[in-house]
Amino acid sequence: CIAPCHNACPAQMDVPRMIRQLDEGAVEAALVTIKEHIALPGVMGRICSAPCEKGCRRGAYDGPAAICMLERYVADVDLASDEPFLPARKPPSGKQVAIVGAGATGLSAAYYLLQAGHECTLIDKRETLGGTLRDDFSEAVLPKKVLDAEIACIEKLGARFEMNTCVGIDLSLTTLRQDYDAVLVAAGVLESGEIEALALAGGRNGVAVDRQTLQTSLDGVFAAGNSVRPSKLKVQ
Repeated sequence: CIAPCHNACPAQMDVPRMIRQLDEGAVEAALVTIKEHIALPGVMGRICSAPCEKGCRRGAYDGPAAICMLERYVADVDLASDEPFLPARKPPSGKQVAIVGAGATGLSAAYYLLQAGHECTLIDKRETLGGTLRDDFSEAVLPKKVLDAEIACIEKLGARFEMNTCVGIDLSLTTLRQDYDAVLVAAGVLESGEIEALALAGGRNGVAVDRQTLQTSLDGVFAAGNSVRPSKLKVQ
């Protein structure tokens, strides 16, 4: 039996468990619960459209629980600590993954792949990390220091970055397939010409992928996020 708020969360975060932990004063445990499914809670706690709150049963009485604010609070407490939380990594798998795009999808993918023991290199055509998270929100809504702090945690976990590099122009997907065990395309919304430049098959809204595996028309190349299906949600 899953609570409506849990079921409505795009990331499937266990909202009731987080609230119980906070009620008990276990902020660190609440953070672990959040980061099992949300890699950037300080960011998402500020910009998420909160579909979980629309599903909150409390809304039928007086108003839904402020789930995003609670998530934001927990993340901010952690980021303000001397040593922000870093999850454990499994032993090195010997596998290397290239992630095309260092926005919400790419960063989230790296966060979980690194925990699984894989090495990750994020490649982005921009000078700065964060993709549209850096561009689409005012400083009042999403302070850059929060975004930078959460990215720093992923870098400390082991992520590597190659900026000012456009895959399809400066670097070919063929080369990435040769140098890495797998490639994830997480470059945001792609136009048909950009998809062709990557030698990928296009779908109705973006890169065509297998629904179960997210593999593209090329073996070992996967795609996710807005590269597959544009969405206004930033939760990845």
